[in-house]
Amino acid sequence: MRKPSLKQLIVLPLLCFLAIGFQSCNEKPKEKEQTVNEFDLTAAKTEIEEANKNFMALVAVGDSIGLANLYT
Repeated sequence: MRKPSLKQLIVLPLLCFLAIGFQSCNEKPKEKEQTVNEFDLTAAKTEIEEANKNFMALVAVGDSIGLANLYT
């Protein structure tokens, strides 16, 4: 069996690399629809106040597992 020449060892991987590179450049990313959600300040304040009440209740009872579950 004949050994491949240095030219063959360089040209074949180079051609494969270029073919893959050009193929990946042809794919255009799909455009995503962007929905704009307005920030509801009153709802955010309500959620924060509820979370704070829950946190303080768990601290008052000394429930470390409950406190840990607030962060998971």
